[in-house]
Amino acid sequence: MTAITLQLSPELEQKLRESIARRDAQSILQLLADAFAPTVEALRNKHLLNLILKMKMSWNLVSMGC
Repeated sequence: MTAITLQLSPELEQKLRESIARRDAQSILQLLADAFAPTVEALRNKHLLNLILKMKMSWNLVSMGC
């Protein structure tokens, strides 16, 4: 299992606490989605880079006749 720790700015953390206190589910979901977006983007880019590197390595092996 993978754990992701989300670093929140003090302002975002305060907004999240206020939304929780108001039991505003829509606001909570939106704040968490906005907070996770950069992490998801970074993970997606890392995965994409790994795929590109694997493809390049495969291409190099094919061009070498392996």
